[in-house]
Amino acid sequence: MFVRDSEERILLVRHSYGSQAWAIPGGGMRRGEDPLLAARREMAEELGIVLTELALIRVEEEVLSGAPHSAYLVSARTLDQPQPDRREVVEVDYFALDALPEPLAPVTRRRLDALEQR
Repeated sequence: MFVRDSEERILLVRHSYGSQAWAIPGGGMRRGEDPLLAARREMAEELGIVLTELALIRVEEEVLSGAPHSAYLVSARTLDQPQPDRREVVEVDYFALDALPEPLAPVTRRRLDALEQR
């Protein structure tokens, strides 16, 4: 999920699990759930933000942990200041695309590169 603020900065998170690298926020979809509704729900649950201007950019077919996976890449905006839920997300901040933090998750770097090429 590519969430931007009013200054065009991108929202990145650090999870309570995994590598501790900065990543774009995301989440799971329920069976039959619309990707845009899933994005709204996940960002409200994990970060307490309301999304506007949602758009499905594309669907990427991937293999994660040996299993096929569909990643729905969504673009959105928010005017809200995110608050990490402290259960899944432990840190959150906005960054300019030319000042991204390290370490940055490899999949996040690939997806941001693809976003910039649009």
